[in-house]
Amino acid sequence: MTAVHANLRLAAGDGTALATDVYLPQQTPALVVVTRTAYDRSAHLHEGLGWARRGYAFVVQDVRGRYGSDGVWRPYRAERADGAALADWVAAQPWCDGRLVPLGGSYSAYTAWTMAVERPDLIAGLISLGPAMGLARVKYDRSGILRLAEHAAWWLERAEARTSRTGLAAAMFAAEPGLLRHLPVAALPERMWAHLEQWTDTIDAGPDHEPPEAVTDAELAKVGAPTLHVGGWYDLLLPETLHQWARVGGDRTLVIGPWDHDLCWSSATLVGAREHGPDSRVEPGRLMLDWLGRTLGGGPPASEARIFDLGTRRWRTSTDWPPPTNACTWYTGAGGNLTPALPGDGTDRYRYDPHDPYPSADPGADRAALQDRSDAVRYTTEPLRAPVTIAGAATVTLYAATDADGTDFVARLLECRPDGRVLALAQGAVDTGRASAPYRVDLDPVAVTVPAGARLRLEITSSDFPHLARHLGSGFDRYHATTVRAAEQTIRSGAACPTAVTIPVLEEPCPTR
Repeated sequence: MTAVHANLRLAAGDGTALATDVYLPQQTPALVVVTRTAYDRSAHLHEGLGWARRGYAFVVQDVRGRYGSDGVWRPYRAERADGAALADWVAAQPWCDGRLVPLGGSYSAYTAWTMAVERPDLIAGLISLGPAMGLARVKYDRSGILRLAEHAAWWLERAEARTSRTGLAAAMFAAEPGLLRHLPVAALPERMWAHLEQWTDTIDAGPDHEPPEAVTDAELAKVGAPTLHVGGWYDLLLPETLHQWARVGGDRTLVIGPWDHDLCWSSATLVGAREHGPDSRVEPGRLMLDWLGRTLGGGPPASEARIFDLGTRRWRTSTDWPPPTNACTWYTGAGGNLTPALPGDGTDRYRYDPHDPYPSADPGADRAALQDRSDAVRYTTEPLRAPVTIAGAATVTLYAATDADGTDFVARLLECRPDGRVLALAQGAVDTGRASAPYRVDLDPVAVTVPAGARLRLEITSSDFPHLARHLGSGFDRYHATTVRAAEQTIRSGAACPTAVTIPVLEEPCPTR
């Protein structure tokens, strides 16, 4: 019979009482799955009962300063010590068999990793679901540009409070759809629907800030326990999932599906205009239970990557990801062509206006209506004669210039369907103030088979707003200034300035030849 011990008050190392619930199976001692959450431990009731029914103990704790726990929550602070204290307490209980498996998604994945690196000898495995590993790593794009919409929404609903204000961001943006256009960006809290004193701290710290409790790559490499990494192609934090997977030591399993940040808990198979079919569904409980069963079975260490192909709607399984690929390059040319051969020299121009920035689109959305905007240049291949399977991250080499005092360039790889739909495959950005020309733009990783008859398109613009905070073009800091200036942007092509996109494909020989 399952036993539940709720609302325990466990002392952290400094004496702060942290609210903790324990779910015990009929047979103990048992392996213990442990979660530390900033989003209310009571939300894990059914999960805890489920683990106990299947013979595992489950412990869930509110992090300090959230929900039932005492103290003040400062994101990414005190989690190492508090997680270590909980691990020590669990390991000392008679119902624990000495094996712990930290489990967490988003912020809870960070707390799982801190527990693992602080108490490696107690860890039998770790389950990491879309990890949010630090404020700078979550709130800034890898280009160093603030993820404005995400930062505003998350801070409004989650931060500077004991409990979450769920739904407040959606209501605010529905009532004030132009709110994020307000300048300066740093003054947005004056317009937002909650009193937020610390919203600008992340802006002031900047994209290169390394918090004192960051989990380092060296620590990841020393994690010897088996790990399960789950990510989604539409999840903002996919790069974090792949970062952990690539650097962790020990037996590792990777699962990436056609999901957003809800990962396999989402019941939808349609994301935007892209249908993924019933095979895209994965039952999360079964996924974790099967992995635990294999992990505890005592088999030889192995590495496995299970990846969903967005084009074929099928899962691919390999021992590593990305797999071995061929680097295929398409060059931009005058007239909007994207070809495998270097074209003659050419120049294309567009005007970027911060008052009317190129807009963001929802994940998976049909972007056909945006193709008529004049604040971008586009280069398109001929219809593909055979399918092309992209597996990994493409890169764009960009010979570009601006007449403004700095700007951004956003590169986007698109799939143009014969039926008229235009679907984003990957994108990346560069802030010219943080890079040198020619600019290298790293695009998002993806696994997709583009069918014969479709075309590939490289689109270059200068904003992705409000997903990314827009460049003001005036030479002033984009977060604290109000002065904006429109810019004339120039993209160069040809032998002297070979702007190109290089794509990792499975096909051999390279389909560009």
